[in-house]
Amino acid sequence: MRSSIMSSVPRPIRPLRCLVAAASGFLFAWFAVGAFETWREIRVQDWNDPDLGWLKIDFWARAAPVKEAAAAAVLTLLLALSGEFLRRSASALPRLLRWGSRTFGRPAGFLLVLALALAPRAVAVLTRPAPPAGAPNVLFILVDTWRADRTSFYGYERPTWPEIGALAQEGVVFERAVAQAPWTRPSVASILTSLTPSRHGAMSHMPAGSSRRFVALDRRHRTLAESLAAAGYDTMAISNNANIVPYFGFGQGFREFTKVSWEVDAGDMAADMERWIDRRDGSRPFFCYLHVTDPHHPYEAPEGFRGMWDKSGITDFNLNSAQIRKFHAGELDLGGGRLQHLKDAYDEEQRYTDSALAPFIRRVREKHPDTIVVLVGDHGEEFLDHGSLGHGHVLYQELTHVPLVLWAPGFSGLRIDTQVPLLDVLPTILDLTGAAQPTPEAMGHSLLPLLRAGGGEDRPAPMETGGDGEPPWQLRGIAMRYDGRLWKLIREEVSEVNPDGVKIHLYDLEADPLEQHDLARERPEVAEALFQAMKEHGWYILLDEVEGGTWHGGAGAAALQGDLQALGYLDGGEDAE
Repeated sequence: MRSSIMSSVPRPIRPLRCLVAAASGFLFAWFAVGAFETWREIRVQDWNDPDLGWLKIDFWARAAPVKEAAAAAVLTLLLALSGEFLRRSASALPRLLRWGSRTFGRPAGFLLVLALALAPRAVAVLTRPAPPAGAPNVLFILVDTWRADRTSFYGYERPTWPEIGALAQEGVVFERAVAQAPWTRPSVASILTSLTPSRHGAMSHMPAGSSRRFVALDRRHRTLAESLAAAGYDTMAISNNANIVPYFGFGQGFREFTKVSWEVDAGDMAADMERWIDRRDGSRPFFCYLHVTDPHHPYEAPEGFRGMWDKSGITDFNLNSAQIRKFHAGELDLGGGRLQHLKDAYDEEQRYTDSALAPFIRRVREKHPDTIVVLVGDHGEEFLDHGSLGHGHVLYQELTHVPLVLWAPGFSGLRIDTQVPLLDVLPTILDLTGAAQPTPEAMGHSLLPLLRAGGGEDRPAPMETGGDGEPPWQLRGIAMRYDGRLWKLIREEVSEVNPDGVKIHLYDLEADPLEQHDLARERPEVAEALFQAMKEHGWYILLDEVEGGTWHGGAGAAALQGDLQALGYLDGGEDAE
């Protein structure tokens, strides 16, 4: 009788067990969702270098799916309560709920799930490499579309960069740095890998249907970020150019990579990076890459800078992808002050960028005196200097001559009047940090000997248009000293397999720095000598030999298409397929 009475009395709810089960659900979801996010990130990032396997675990350890875990906790609590209310039922579902409540609502089950959730962090701590003792920080700032001869501390009459110019007196200015490509993706890839565009392969966004649609930086090539990450550096990047994103292979080696809209200006991006630097505990050196596009068209300087030089009153015309397409079709009228309006607006963008970056660089150097700072342009800009507009189409000085400034402990007040290719930037940073050696495939050489000597012999500098789908199809060239003169050879290769289609251009850069007098007919022996030098250095290969990963659109391409179109890299009528 007593047993019958007791069995009819409802058992009390065990709230503690339900709460412990909810906490277990929270931790398990934290673990599982973090694993899923890491798997998804690995598909975008390129963390396949054997030395960088720890980045995958590190990303998992830093994943913080709070909302998902909280939702799982609520669901687990409801399921546990359901199990409590249905304890007398013998059906399968209540039995399963009771089993879950017993397993994860007790201390042993909770501790098991807690250990599971903490495992990625523990493994990340154990597997992450230790940095070299005393390794300096590296701040790398790339200014998109930065033309050297419109930069005040390179001799331009307008004060476009007064604050950076003053800071540059405390560093090293390379007077004649040469970009390896006249548009962003191949140029930046060359800087970060020390390879020419034909070698690294990140050189095209061809029309839809092309076999080389959305070509990305191949993961087999080791980047500067990978070398420093493998040496124990904290690596972080912020970019507002849709070409420089993990989707196109530029996430290699970066622990964190933030892509922001092209409309976010340099000041806000620098502030975000400074906050990231300030939040760190300082136990490891950092490598930060900041890519800003303010001087890139469309030229729209913020208030306070707009109208500084542009007095045209033109408000309904700017340079964008649509205008560039009209130009190539012969439908764009640049009369009526329009061309000067573009030049003035471009200079205003430069002046703003100077005001945004100089205080940031100054503060970082004050807080972290051991920091190496690199400030460089990826390419210049065309204003009909040779009949073209924008960038990406030619290899003349207005596109390939870019500013390069270095601040490094032990070097100050230098101006190096020696031609150097941007291929040399990666070996120089690795040399200054002592963190790693360049890979055998790297084509550049450290600039440290030039820094110590205050100059030296001009270094050969290769360059390529990168085959970006605009006419002419492909230009390749070299600037180098030969027979006591500094020359530039440009090969206009309508078809790389048809010698009759190749046009040769040759310029004496010392006598003719604006490249107005083509000497190819007068000095064919010089053109041939420079072409042979290209081949001897491994800087000339046929396009069908280019090794690059090809990405055929998809969700990633569709997401980036708007920014690429806004920056003029895609025809607005194309699909991202």
